[in-house]
Amino acid sequence: MQQEIKWPAEGNARVPYRMFSDPDIYHAELGRIFLGPTWQYMALAGELPQPGDYLTTFLGETPVIVTRGQDERYTRWSIAAPIAATSSA
Repeated sequence: MQQEIKWPAEGNARVPYRMFSDPDIYHAELGRIFLGPTWQYMALAGELPQPGDYLTTFLGETPVIVTRGQDERYTRWSIAAPIAATSSA
Protein backbone atom coordinates (compact mmCIF):
# COMPACT_ATOMS: atom_id res chain seq x y z
CA MET A 1 0.00 0.00 0.00
CA GLN A 2 1.39 3.37 -1.00
CA GLN A 3 1.43 6.22 1.49
CA GLU A 4 -0.07 9.57 0.65
CA ILE A 5 2.52 12.10 -0.46
CA LYS A 6 2.49 15.29 1.61
CA TRP A 7 3.39 18.36 -0.43
CA PRO A 8 4.87 21.36 1.43
CA ALA A 9 2.49 24.19 2.29
CA GLU A 10 4.69 26.57 0.24
CA GLY A 11 3.19 25.12 -2.95
CA ASN A 12 3.93 22.54 -5.60
CA ALA A 13 7.24 24.15 -6.63
CA ARG A 14 8.91 22.33 -3.72
CA VAL A 15 8.96 18.61 -4.43
CA PRO A 16 8.97 16.26 -1.41
CA TYR A 17 12.28 14.38 -1.06
CA ARG A 18 10.38 11.09 -1.15
CA MET A 19 9.60 11.68 -4.84
CA PHE A 20 13.32 11.29 -5.57
CA SER A 21 14.10 8.45 -3.18
CA ASP A 22 11.11 6.08 -3.02
CA PRO A 23 11.80 2.87 -5.03
CA ASP A 24 8.06 2.31 -5.65
CA ILE A 25 7.72 5.74 -7.26
CA TYR A 26 10.88 5.14 -9.30
CA HIS A 27 9.58 1.83 -10.70
CA ALA A 28 6.14 3.30 -11.40
CA GLU A 29 7.75 6.13 -13.37
CA LEU A 30 9.93 3.67 -15.30
CA GLY A 31 6.80 1.84 -16.37
CA ARG A 32 4.83 4.95 -17.27
CA ILE A 33 7.62 6.82 -19.05
CA PHE A 34 9.86 4.20 -20.67
CA LEU A 35 7.59 1.16 -21.01
CA GLY A 36 4.35 2.93 -21.85
CA PRO A 37 2.70 3.33 -25.26
CA THR A 38 4.85 6.27 -26.34
CA TRP A 39 7.72 6.90 -28.74
CA GLN A 40 11.12 7.15 -27.10
CA TYR A 41 14.11 9.17 -28.24
CA MET A 42 17.00 6.85 -29.06
CA ALA A 43 19.42 8.83 -31.25
CA LEU A 44 19.71 11.63 -33.76
CA ALA A 45 20.18 10.71 -37.43
CA GLY A 46 23.47 12.64 -37.38
CA GLU A 47 24.82 10.32 -34.69
CA LEU A 48 24.60 7.40 -37.15
CA PRO A 49 25.54 8.98 -40.49
CA GLN A 50 26.84 5.88 -42.32
CA PRO A 51 25.34 2.41 -42.87
CA GLY A 52 26.83 0.09 -40.27
CA ASP A 53 27.18 2.82 -37.61
CA TYR A 54 25.83 2.00 -34.17
CA LEU A 55 25.60 3.39 -30.66
CA THR A 56 24.66 2.02 -27.28
CA THR A 57 22.29 3.73 -24.88
CA PHE A 58 19.61 2.97 -22.29
CA LEU A 59 15.84 2.97 -22.44
CA GLY A 60 15.09 3.40 -18.76
CA GLU A 61 17.21 0.63 -17.24
CA THR A 62 17.28 -1.48 -20.42
CA PRO A 63 20.51 -1.34 -22.43
CA VAL A 64 19.91 -1.03 -26.17
CA ILE A 65 21.93 -0.86 -29.38
CA VAL A 66 20.76 1.43 -32.18
CA THR A 67 22.10 0.61 -35.65
CA ARG A 68 21.88 2.07 -39.12
CA GLY A 69 21.56 -0.75 -41.63
CA GLN A 70 22.82 -1.04 -45.17
CA ASP A 71 19.29 -0.15 -46.32
CA GLU A 72 19.56 3.20 -44.42
CA ARG A 73 16.89 2.10 -41.90
CA TYR A 74 17.38 2.43 -38.15
CA THR A 75 16.98 -0.55 -35.85
CA ARG A 76 16.85 -0.78 -32.06
CA TRP A 77 18.00 -3.94 -30.33
CA SER A 78 17.19 -4.61 -26.68
CA ILE A 79 19.84 -6.43 -24.69
CA ALA A 80 17.97 -8.85 -22.45
CA ALA A 81 21.00 -10.41 -20.77
CA PRO A 82 24.64 -9.47 -20.26
CA ILE A 83 26.92 -10.62 -23.07
CA ALA A 84 29.84 -12.82 -22.01
CA ALA A 85 33.08 -12.08 -23.84
CA THR A 86 35.30 -15.01 -24.71
CA SER A 87 38.87 -15.02 -25.86
CA SER A 88 40.35 -17.39 -28.40
CA ALA A 89 43.91 -16.77 -27.15
